[in-house]
Amino acid sequence: MPKGRILIVDDDEDFLEMAESFLEGDYETALAASGRGALELLAGDYTPDLILLDVSMPDMNGYETLRNIRALGNAAGVPVMFLTGVNETAAELRGLELGAVDYITKPFVKEILLKRLELHLKQGRELAALYRERRKKKKPLSIPPLTPWERKIALLAQKRLSGGEIAEAMGTTGRTIRTALSFIYMKLNIHSKRELADLDLESDR
Repeated sequence: MPKGRILIVDDDEDFLEMAESFLEGDYETALAASGRGALELLAGDYTPDLILLDVSMPDMNGYETLRNIRALGNAAGVPVMFLTGVNETAAELRGLELGAVDYITKPFVKEILLKRLELHLKQGRELAALYRERRKKKKPLSIPPLTPWERKIALLAQKRLSGGEIAEAMGTTGRTIRTALSFIYMKLNIHSKRELADLDLESDR
């Protein structure tokens, strides 16, 4: 039985075939050669458990595609991982700030990719279960517990500090903070610092 449904979005047909072969046997895959193709697929009845998304695509790049995905009702909460050849800190930061759960650059190690997929699928299912429970009971979703370290980062982010400023305050690197924020967003079922600013984290102890 497949471990999950994964949508792979990339304009490189050779890469689509390679990625599909990597996941074959473990996951049910769907392929889209463009951002618009992915949105057309998602606008129908198809809802994957996770989306692998390229950044550099003609007509509609990965960032625009992600923003449009978040506007869809059925796919708004689906975890999105950027899997791209754009190996730049600014590009990675932009992707995480838009709500991607991970940013992996090509070339990648197959085993690491599969392990990250497994992790994000597990967390995505947990969040989906919480969301379904909220809709079923028609009441606000209680905030999942953050670790003390995550809470400090979240509170600093609420003060509008930049990633670099938070890293300096926490004594770590900007990359670590970006990764931590992506997990915090997943736990809280949000996608941006703007949404984070609206949460009452002080009283959640």
